[in-house]
Amino acid sequence: MAKILDGKIVRDKIRDNLKFQISRQRRGSPTATNLKFKPKLVIIQIGDLPESNAYIRQKILFGERIGAIVVHLKLPKNTTQETINSQLSTLNSDTSVHGIIVQLPIPKHLDKDKIIEAIDPNKDVDGQTATNINTCLKIKITASSRQQQKVFSRYWGITKSQFTEKT
Repeated sequence: MAKILDGKIVRDKIRDNLKFQISRQRRGSPTATNLKFKPKLVIIQIGDLPESNAYIRQKILFGERIGAIVVHLKLPKNTTQETINSQLSTLNSDTSVHGIIVQLPIPKHLDKDKIIEAIDPNKDVDGQTATNINTCLKIKITASSRQQQKVFSRYWGITKSQFTEKT
């Protein structure tokens, strides 16, 4: 029997955990590093696809709920590769920016791989740069279902009862 995990429960647990961590650090909790700033995410959108707008709205709401600053940088569909690379270079060097997402899909005249590789791997929220993908591939995940449940329980507070059996 397969185990099905309710994605909304996972999302909510992750959201609550992040919100707690950010607020605890901003309060100067003695058990946390003293975070004197709000984490800042920049979402770059090239063009104006309705589907992308919906995803971005959800990302902005999620960020706001956890106490992060989310900036939506909307570029026209005819933006050049050079303009995007320049923008990414600026964001990579901006110490107030902690994460970057390039919303996909992007217009066909642009080189998606070059754009993704222009993101600093330390700020690559989606984990799509070659550096981050290689890091993930080096980690061999061979956990059984029981071990996976332990991971979800330990890190996100998701209990076994929140997994359902599929027959």
